[in-house]
Amino acid sequence: MTPADVLHVWERAVGGSHPARAFALLRLARPADHPDDLVRLSPGRRDAALMDLRARLFGDRVEAVAQCGACGTELELDFRLGDVRAAADPAEPETEVRGHGHVVRFRLPDSEDLLAALHPGDAGVTRTGLLRRCVLQARRGRRSLAAEELPDAVVEVVEARMAELDPQADVRIVAGCPDCGQDTEVLFDIAAHLWDEVHTWCRRTLWDVHLLASSYAWSESDVLAMSPARRHFYLEAVGL
Repeated sequence: MTPADVLHVWERAVGGSHPARAFALLRLARPADHPDDLVRLSPGRRDAALMDLRARLFGDRVEAVAQCGACGTELELDFRLGDVRAAADPAEPETEVRGHGHVVRFRLPDSEDLLAALHPGDAGVTRTGLLRRCVLQARRGRRSLAAEELPDAVVEVVEARMAELDPQADVRIVAGCPDCGQDTEVLFDIAAHLWDEVHTWCRRTLWDVHLLASSYAWSESDVLAMSPARRHFYLEAVGL
């Protein structure tokens, strides 16, 4: 993987949705895999691959900030990816759950489902869209039901089972607040976190290219081929 590879992925995905960006990073993480195979990965298996990519690009240690749910104080998070990795048990292709008088057979969502169901700003519509794609059969007694007809209590049973089958998709960190003493549960979204880091790195790298090309008339490929240490030296040499 080269700096040019990372920049190419960033350039193509920067204007896309969150699932589209996550899938672009997944293709960077596993370039030898066919896109049709990657798109069928569950969110948890996708996120496991993104954790591997993040470790390769920026290391295993993660520093982030969150907000206390009780008083709003900014919390500093400092952990390692190994601390939040879930066991990679093979997920069942289809699963049946029973609850509140209903029987529901479903499969785990994949990247294609996430892209198709996404409605920015409307989590309810997104949730219904995912259920419509992933619920294979639902019934109450002898009556068949559409996914959108399922009561909220039954949907919660389905979602809880999905989380059990795909634990890497829902990583939560408990952070204590130094001000009020309350604990806050923070969702760690590796796809969003890694994209922010890649976005920052790409903009900084392109700025380096601009400065050194302006000073030395080097091409972008010349600058990108340099090691970070050599690039830093030349930036210091021109007083930047």
